[in-house]
Amino acid sequence: MPEVLLRVKNLRVNFYTYAGVVKALDGVSFEIYKGEAFGLVGETGCGKSVTAASILRLVDKPGRIVDGEIIFEGEDLLKKSEREMREIRGSKIAIVFQDPMTYLNPVLTIGDQIAETIREHQDLTVEALEIERNEYHNTSAEKPSKKALREAVLRRVEEALKMVRMPDPRVVIDQYPHELSGGMRQRAMIAMAISCNPKFLILDEATTFLDVTIQRQILELVKDLKDRLGCTLMIITHDMGIIAETCDRVAVMYAGTIAECAETKRIFSKPLHPYTRGLLDAIPLPTEDVKVLKPIPGFVPNLINPPPGCRFHPRCPEAMEVCSRVKPELREVEPGHQVACHLYG
Repeated sequence: MPEVLLRVKNLRVNFYTYAGVVKALDGVSFEIYKGEAFGLVGETGCGKSVTAASILRLVDKPGRIVDGEIIFEGEDLLKKSEREMREIRGSKIAIVFQDPMTYLNPVLTIGDQIAETIREHQDLTVEALEIERNEYHNTSAEKPSKKALREAVLRRVEEALKMVRMPDPRVVIDQYPHELSGGMRQRAMIAMAISCNPKFLILDEATTFLDVTIQRQILELVKDLKDRLGCTLMIITHDMGIIAETCDRVAVMYAGTIAECAETKRIFSKPLHPYTRGLLDAIPLPTEDVKVLKPIPGFVPNLINPPPGCRFHPRCPEAMEVCSRVKPELREVEPGHQVACHLYG
């Protein structure tokens, strides 16, 4: 059996608003194995980004994690103090957000922003001493100078930018976010995320605002970094094409719940949940002359007052009477294939 790096159990997240309590996540459970690329796919608003924020304990008010476990390397992250989480974020678990212009500081250079992450999580004393002795010819140094430490950090920043294939890294170090293109800003965000060699990297819609050509380059880069660094990936997207291209396994989310989870090839060849089948049927095939798309009927439910039982049952063409009363459990119906549906009870 592959080694489990992250296990999420019965995760529940609520947002307490003036309009009412938004039940954003309702018992989300899944496992991510060490070294794999795991996909999380679903419609906008289904809870993908809230899941990622919960793993990093970054759910802001009025949101709150009300139940569940997030086991990373055998330890429950929900029981960690904020100080302990600050040490984990960036060094062991890193995230790349979907809009780099929002998350990059406009008044700091790219080099300064990556350097801040490195200084926070990396001890560069040994490297700085080597610089002190080799470049500044100070063989008696027992403690590196500030100049040597700055040089060590600068080298790490340049190395990270080279790893993401940034053109002219030395020039980019001194540039501000507005001076870079969208693709270069996203590369800078990825460089910041990998600068401390995290074990687990989350990509939250990392290619959403990029054109198709740059999107392809970023996906190829991510796959290459996964192999070179040996890290585990969690790829959050609403694009089934990206899932097919990059992921080993995938979990399909709907309205704050996991509908189905299996190997990517199996999801595409033998989808079991009616929602998964609806998602795939809505994608036009390039080999067929499709004049009318086949949408999923109905609307995504209001999570302040979600439907009882299965949250998909008002839109499901195969709904039964029990679906409106009893929430289906996520269960393994075939080896490695889990589905939450009364059709397979």
